[in-house]
Amino acid sequence: MGTMSGTTCLVTGATSGIGKETALRLAMLGATVVIVARDAARGAAARAEITGSVPLAQVEVMSADLSSLAQVRKLAADFLGEHGRLDVLVNNAGVKPSEPSALAKNAQAAARLWALSEDLTGPVAPVT
Repeated sequence: MGTMSGTTCLVTGATSGIGKETALRLAMLGATVVIVARDAARGAAARAEITGSVPLAQVEVMSADLSSLAQVRKLAADFLGEHGRLDVLVNNAGVKPSEPSALAKNAQAAARLWALSEDLTGPVAPVT
């Protein structure tokens, strides 16, 4: 297995499930992992679990509500101010609509996640 030492990865939705497992595996490969969590306590718990499994892991937590464009932009600015560059972005955060009328809000949330991608990496296009 290769190494990702010297690589900075940002993972949204990394407080549980696939996102947390992705953050763990990246840490195991030696990457610096930045977990983005809406809830700082859940982010700290995920960090503790990862560093418990990988004691030398470099894992940071940044808090942001990705449904807020202002918070997305602040997250991007804070991240770039601290790290200078981003090597891997895992846009894993998601929302499950509770009712059909929530779909429009979810489309807006998806647009904000793309804004985060562009703030961190420049213009991007989805791979089809």
